[in-house]
Amino acid sequence: MQGEHPFHNYTIRSKYRKKKFATQFSRNDRRAGSSESDKSDGEETLCADDVAETDVEGNNHSLSQPNISEKHCSESRDEHGNSSRGRDPLLTVRARWLHEPDEKDRLSGSHFRKILRCSCAKLEQFFGMNYVEISIFGESFMLHQIRKMVGTAVAVKRKLLPRDIIKLSLAKFSRIVLPLAPSEVLVLRGNNFVMRNQPGNLTRPEMLALLESEEILKIVDEFYNSAMLPRVSKFLDPSKSPWKEWVEKLDANTSIREEELEDVRKAWKVWDEKFQSRNSAPS
Repeated sequence: MQGEHPFHNYTIRSKYRKKKFATQFSRNDRRAGSSESDKSDGEETLCADDVAETDVEGNNHSLSQPNISEKHCSESRDEHGNSSRGRDPLLTVRARWLHEPDEKDRLSGSHFRKILRCSCAKLEQFFGMNYVEISIFGESFMLHQIRKMVGTAVAVKRKLLPRDIIKLSLAKFSRIVLPLAPSEVLVLRGNNFVMRNQPGNLTRPEMLALLESEEILKIVDEFYNSAMLPRVSKFLDPSKSPWKEWVEKLDANTSIREEELEDVRKAWKVWDEKFQSRNSAPS
């Protein structure tokens, strides 16, 4: 996932859509299209707690490093925030390709995010609980983005989703429902601030001194280990909430019909071939 990609499948797309597109349609248009979009634009995933989820959205001017110990998810919700509870999961379209532009589901630059680095540490133990620490460094993050990245990784590891779901989900024409991990162990470890829209690559000297001070960084790490880890350790027990319920619902509900995936794969391959041929064509 490193690099700049559209992470529209990892958030609630409508929250990052330009207002001019959202206001082009009348209320009647939105009502008329709601039943279709409810069925095909499932946005959150099928999992545990209701949507009182933490907004881990990073500031557009920050270099953020959220940190997660593996594990959580929330029930499926569509683009409008409606719950999919009570629907037959087998009848819900969870993966599709936009073969034609959809004015009501347009992407913009706001749906793109740049991931600088991802890493997964070795299995560790804290207060008798095993955990894996996943670190994600990026320029900014959208609502639910990190939790969906982790939820998708867990689903792939548990063989609930195919490995190529990540590649397919990062294509701007795909619309795929992905699992949402719990928020309890999501931690912002650090951030950097730069001044944009200014000539050159300016930074505030006092901020730079703080960020590069070995003494301060050492204190930050000590605080994380002595204060933060003990706090989040109570959420590491896989036999208790939120993980027990989340894993059960993840296993029961996180699946995409093979014919849907094949349609997206075929469309992705055609799109990628056209993209590669355009890039390799002499100018």
